[in-house]
Amino acid sequence: MRRRMLIALAAIVAIALFSTVAQAGVEGKFVFDFYVTPQTTTAQFSLIDVNFEGLLYLNMELSGLKMSTFTAFGAAGLETMILGFSTLLGPLAINDQFWFSVPYGGPTNCPQVCQVQQGVTYCWNACDPRLDDELYFVKKRVQLDLTIGGITIGGLILFENPNFTYPYTGQIPVPEAYYFGVCLSVSGTTVSGITISSSSGFFCNPGVKNVVKKYSAYGVVVPPTPDNPLPWAETIKISGIQIGGLTFSSTTTFSASDPFTESLSVSWSLAGMLVKANFEMADLPLLKFKSASLTLALDNISVVIADLNGNLMLDSLDLVTITAAGVAIQAATVDATITIVPGGGGVAGLSFGLTLPIPIGTFTGTLTYGGTPLAWETFDFALDANVAGLGVELTATFGVIGLDNFHVIVTIPFSA
Repeated sequence: MRRRMLIALAAIVAIALFSTVAQAGVEGKFVFDFYVTPQTTTAQFSLIDVNFEGLLYLNMELSGLKMSTFTAFGAAGLETMILGFSTLLGPLAINDQFWFSVPYGGPTNCPQVCQVQQGVTYCWNACDPRLDDELYFVKKRVQLDLTIGGITIGGLILFENPNFTYPYTGQIPVPEAYYFGVCLSVSGTTVSGITISSSSGFFCNPGVKNVVKKYSAYGVVVPPTPDNPLPWAETIKISGIQIGGLTFSSTTTFSASDPFTESLSVSWSLAGMLVKANFEMADLPLLKFKSASLTLALDNISVVIADLNGNLMLDSLDLVTITAAGVAIQAATVDATITIVPGGGGVAGLSFGLTLPIPIGTFTGTLTYGGTPLAWETFDFALDANVAGLGVELTATFGVIGLDNFHVIVTIPFSA
């Protein structure tokens, strides 16, 4: 009797779920990413590493409740899963997420792996190694936004394991130690067009990305330490201040670890040319320049003079960058950038890019030069096309020693 009741209950739940999905609007896309890297480039025929990754974006809405999932998986299995729920309660927007992921070593972690086949030992570098088979709960993230009378009040509540990072470099299994963090923000615009925002973090830093394999979002938990038992930070941004043809913007940050930093920018128009100066300052009570830059922009040409050491002089530690962006030559678009080191350093970098429309999409090619003396470094090309409703992207990078990598990305959108 009990077994029959359980079967009946399971059938009722299945019918209810089917009915719910049938009534809901479902849309999303599936992305296939094939990644090819040669193990050697000494000959036309070479052993290659082939990696496959699939990305599933799924969104479903039912009676005002939006449910979303992001799933990343590869040849080694499931990598990341993000479950999201969002809705509106009057003027209050709620976005709730659960993060799950597997620890990976990262694209720059390439330990050597060897296998013996028929008495022959083959070795290769295995980048981004999977470090554990367990899918860990990484964090819960709740974003609340309330808009009243032109003022937006936001709150980000985090419950997170800060030990889980990508790339992951710690011990396996990943130590589980969860902490709460809260970031609060207020923003609005005055009647004169000045935008003001303030964000405060308590055991939370809203300006740092939390990254897992194939997914990221701003906002991380900052756990307490003996030197900083109460982590906090405050950022105040003011932009759009107009005074006598000058436009001022300011970003001021206070924190327990770095007491004071200030970013101040001033822009104006001079004979049709946009001029912008930016200053990065720190320390109290005496302000010290950390860096400064001056940008001159006219149509498609811009010049950036960057004082990287903050001594307000041009020397060998600074950079001058000249960029021509989006220059149209018939149907093609050309981009070029040259980087110069003042003080006799000469040209440190050079790049040329060409974007050309073709019958099935867009072709892009970029040549990059660098080093001292200047020498060719890479050639990148990309082909974006739409074939029978599918998005197709082909990319390849060639370096000095040959092919570095090759990507084939196919995007399949769907809706029901």
